Amino acid sequence: PDMATLLAFVFTDAPIAAPALQHLIVRGAADSFNAVTIDGDGWARLLVGDRSSLFYIDLNDGDAPAVNELPPGTHVLENRPLGGASPKVDNMRRLLEPLGAVAEAELVPALRAVLSNHDIPAGADAERAAGTTERPPEVAAACVHTQRYGTRSAAVVVIPPDPDARPRLWYTDGPGCLSPLQDASGLWPEPQPSAARPHQLR
Repeated sequence: PDMATLLAFVFTDAPIAAPALQHLIVRGAADSFNAVTIDGDGWARLLVGDRSSLFYIDLNDGDAPAVNELPPGTHVLENRPLGGASPKVDNMRRLLEPLGAVAEAELVPALRAVLSNHDIPAGADAERAAGTTERPPEVAAACVHTQRYGTRSAAVVVIPPDPDARPRLWYTDGPGCLSPLQDASGLWPEPQPSAARPHQLR
C-alpha cells in the first residue's frame, strides 16, 4: 500500500506535567510531526501519557497545538480528531469493552485478537455514500486488507503500574491476523529503582 499511519512510541521514566508537555510539543512539532504529510493529512495527533495521566495533543493548530488531559478510560485515536463521529472508533470500543474482565495472563492475546479483527462496522458504507470519505469501507476494520490500504504491523504496549517495572512491548512483523506476536521487551534495560534515578522532568 502507498498509504501509511505513522505510530511513534517514546518511553521515559519522567512524570509528565501539562505545562512541560505544552512547551516541549510547541518547540519540537514544527520540524518533526508537522513536517510530515501522510494520506493527505498534514498534521499529527498524539497521545502522551505516564502511569497517572494521559494527554491528547492536536498539532493542527500550527504553532499552538492544543493539549488536553483525558480522564481515565478507553481512548481510541484514529486518522481524525479525537471524539469525532467514527464507525471505526465505535467498533474498536465494542471490541475492547469485554477485555476489562479478561485475566492479566490472557490480555495480550485478547488484544491481538482485537487488532486482527476484520469486521466492517455499521456506518462505514454510510460515510462513503454520504461523500465524507473516498476510502473503501474495509478501512474501517481493525485489520485492513485492500489494494491501496493495508495493515503492515500491530503492536501491544503494556505499562505496569509499578514505577520500577519496565514497559512490555510485543509487535507483529506483518498484519496481526497473519503474523505472530514477538516479544521485544528486552530492548529496555532493567530499570533503576525510583530512588536511584538522577532527575525527573517537571
